Amino acid sequence: MDKNNTRALISFSLALAVIFAATAVYYAFRTEKYQRSITAAGESALSQLIYSAETMESQLKLLSKSDGGAAFSSAASQLWSASQSALAALSALEVSGSGMPNYEKLLNQTGEYCLNLMQKASEGRQLAQEDTEALKSVAEDLKQLCISLREVKENLDTGEMALSTDGQAGRKVSLISEALSKAESDYVPSYSLVYDGGYSDHISSVTPLHTQGMEDIESEVAVKTAAKFMKTASADIKLLYQTDGTIPVYGLDCGGKIVEVTKSGGMIVTVSAGRNVRANIVSKEDARDIALQACKELGYTGLACRYTSESANVLTVELVGSSGDVTVYPDRVTVRVALDNGEIIGFDGQKYLMSHTQRQLTLPENIPEGASLALLPTDGMSERLCYEYTEDGHLRFVCCETDTCYAIHPFGEGEQQGLID
Repeated sequence: MDKNNTRALISFSLALAVIFAATAVYYAFRTEKYQRSITAAGESALSQLIYSAETMESQLKLLSKSDGGAAFSSAASQLWSASQSALAALSALEVSGSGMPNYEKLLNQTGEYCLNLMQKASEGRQLAQEDTEALKSVAEDLKQLCISLREVKENLDTGEMALSTDGQAGRKVSLISEALSKAESDYVPSYSLVYDGGYSDHISSVTPLHTQGMEDIESEVAVKTAAKFMKTASADIKLLYQTDGTIPVYGLDCGGKIVEVTKSGGMIVTVSAGRNVRANIVSKEDARDIALQACKELGYTGLACRYTSESANVLTVELVGSSGDVTVYPDRVTVRVALDNGEIIGFDGQKYLMSHTQRQLTLPENIPEGASLALLPTDGMSERLCYEYTEDGHLRFVCCETDTCYAIHPFGEGEQQGLID
């Protein structure tokens, strides 16, 4: 190789070396910058979590000493707002596994419970002794949470703990996550909160009212039930799974369509048969009749079509129950009908199974002009009797007991046309 070629090769090699070195420095800088941003985000989330939890703790102390009124409502409102900020901060901390469900429940439940008490106070109802005791117990749990959080933050500030460290195979391990997860595993609630809310402790023990007392069935019976409704042979249906959740079911494969049948009573509770519907041939009136007939065939009685909406040539029909002249919204079934051939491609009767029962309702003596009576579900699986009004593009519900607005449902563009009187 002559001298010119040698020089050229050396120059090219040096140039490559410079490029590779510069690239390595560049990406190392980017990696370091990224790690710094991750660290800053983690520290910020931890600080926000501490601040929000301490705010909740201080507001709880005020609530436990208050008899109600404006001061109580203000403290409850601030506490709920702080609980939402704390939950957002908690979710921003990278936690492996299933997260921190105990702390999430503590934050959710505390905020929701205080909103529930604020609703009571706004309706002129006095707090019961058990409410005051519960507030003190929750405050103590939040105090322990704050202590655990401050210990983690102190270790981080003093350098005894890094936000993350290299684990096996270069995996980053969040030490904050590990520290909080350990603290959470040691956490045992000192109270049981039962109230009208979605995180109430009684929710986990709620069972379907409609299937109570019904005999349990074997999977073979479930297959026959599905075959009859789906108009197919039992031999073409396969058992996919069985669950023992809130509504224990057998899950069946009916030629790619999934049907769930309750273990108690053998009622079809869901059907999922999604497909593309390319034509709009069946009228809405006929589709509503198909949905209503399917409910009757499956044992969902006392229903009437209340609302429909159409999308992608599929009509979604919402059917609700009634008790005399009262519309019973908790007894609700959703049916999706394909408008090309009238096939039912979706069915959901879970809400009906959970709530349907014989009710003894105490009705008001006088009903305001323009109103009808409606029973509404609450987050805590309870029910509230209301006056229902349709006005100004809204459905408005006013509680019969307290004469206060309980809920408002606004209609989007074109939605009110789907309301069936």
